[in-house]
Amino acid sequence: MDIWNILNIISQVCIVIFGVMAILLLNLQKRSGVIFGLISQPFWYYSAYYTKNWGIFILSFAYTASYCLGYYTQFIKVKEKDDATKD
Repeated sequence: MDIWNILNIISQVCIVIFGVMAILLLNLQKRSGVIFGLISQPFWYYSAYYTKNWGIFILSFAYTASYCLGYYTQFIKVKEKDDATKD
């Protein structure tokens, strides 16, 4: 087994762990779900590229954009709102 197969197996395990955590936490309305979603994205990119699943590779960019939007609305925008109410 070469290093690329090992990295793909590691990616698959990380996709399961971080992807399931993201979905679970987001469904429980926990904002930390977007963090787990963002953490899972590099593994999606690698796995899709390695297996030449170009549709999934492109779709991963949409998921990344969605998680980035979630990060902005759940962490940055909320902090800006909190800072504005303190003044």
